Amino acid sequence: MVECELRLAMALAPLLFVSLSAPWFSRVVATDASTEGQGVVASRVDAGVLAAEAAVSGPDPPRFVALDGCDWRTIISSPWRWSEHINVLEARVLLAAVRWVSSFPDSLGSRVLIFSDSAVLVYAARKGRSSAYPLLRVLRGVAAVQLAAGLRLTCGWIPSHANPADEPSRGRQLRDCFRGFRFDPTLGFPGEGPPRCRFLFEQAVKRGTFEKYVSAARRFLFWLAGAGFVPDSIKEMDDVLVEYFHDLYLLRDGRGRADAEATLYAVELFVPRLRRKLSSARLALRGWRRLRPPTSHPPITYAVAVAVACRMASTGYFELGVATLLAFDAYLRVGELVGLRVDDVADVGDHRLGGRHDVMALRLAQTKTGPDQFAEVRDPAVCALVRSVVRLRERDDFLFPFSSSFFRYHFRRACDELCLSRAYVPHSLRHGGATRDFMAGVTLEEVLRRGRWASTKSARHYIQSGRALLLTVEIPADVARVARILAADVFTSMTLAQKH
Repeated sequence: MVECELRLAMALAPLLFVSLSAPWFSRVVATDASTEGQGVVASRVDAGVLAAEAAVSGPDPPRFVALDGCDWRTIISSPWRWSEHINVLEARVLLAAVRWVSSFPDSLGSRVLIFSDSAVLVYAARKGRSSAYPLLRVLRGVAAVQLAAGLRLTCGWIPSHANPADEPSRGRQLRDCFRGFRFDPTLGFPGEGPPRCRFLFEQAVKRGTFEKYVSAARRFLFWLAGAGFVPDSIKEMDDVLVEYFHDLYLLRDGRGRADAEATLYAVELFVPRLRRKLSSARLALRGWRRLRPPTSHPPITYAVAVAVACRMASTGYFELGVATLLAFDAYLRVGELVGLRVDDVADVGDHRLGGRHDVMALRLAQTKTGPDQFAEVRDPAVCALVRSVVRLRERDDFLFPFSSSFFRYHFRRACDELCLSRAYVPHSLRHGGATRDFMAGVTLEEVLRRGRWASTKSARHYIQSGRALLLTVEIPADVARVARILAADVFTSMTLAQKH
């Protein structure tokens, strides 16, 4: 062990040097992060001024008199793709700034002065490490760029009110991008206006949908600012959206149509008078769909669904296996599945229903087609498995205590382990249950009732295409054979498959 550490130290020894006469980089940089986005600004400053500012240490406000007259230029002003702790976001902006600096040939081997209003980041960057691993992971990236470019990073603290990167990080300069479309102050653009006056507006769509629209709108506004577009009329807004959609298509190689659609719906939501007036944008989306048709996911057969469930149970996820079978038999969407509580399950003879019923029933509090929907579990084996899970829970507990993403990940993992097609997704369970019942002779009206479809026309096409899509996937012969054996006695197969 000691010999290994000595060899590692010898390998690193040639890198352990520093030039005391290294010149200053010709620009001073300021960074900032907010929960909305990141901002990096830079300005050319005389080397003497840089040396004077770098001599100031500690969290006390340094002398900014020499920097007041700087011509700050926005380098980065973009929204985040995901949320993290604010200290980690501050470190990510620092990493972006250091990478930008290293792109200049004259920065190699130089000293760089970067300001931030986060004292935590300033001191962590000076040490080059942190006891918080999420922050340490980003700081390692900063250190790697410094080592590759020979940069000597000098971090200085700057108060938030004096930080020139504050506005680019929050997108404040983007408010003028819609100057031709005045927002109702009682509604406001997301993040603006009195919160107490916006709750009805936010309730116009589901919370998850509203947050998706907010994110799409922010990305569009940042793009507008970068492109220099300021739409002043409905026609200009329509043309700008078309330009934005073309950029998205080319940048993502045809993927990302959902983001483009969310942007259009967000604009119509936040500026209601634009609703149904952006015909060119809608036409562009129609062309996108024709160039890149949406992927149709095939239904999964009952035997294969049982094989996937047993695979989950054998790897220690028995409840995931039960959830898989329940989604198949009751035509459940993933959101409906993970939203079930123990109180939502009504077994045979439940007195709350006030009469006789011979099937297990489920109350779906929130669904795509509205609240308080009703679903039925008709497979006796699935009913028995659900009862075994209910017995382990309190009445107000979630029936399946995991998230949609957790279920999707393990469903994909089980399919991969069984060498099944990657076209299978959790929604294939709902599609598979409906297709199986229709092919078994259940009337279309009964299938539509159990599936809780809002549109009869789309549901008919959905079920009709299911039989054709069954022919588009290949199932390994040995997997199909084992699946048939497991499906012959589902309860016993699941019970024996559990990992004890």
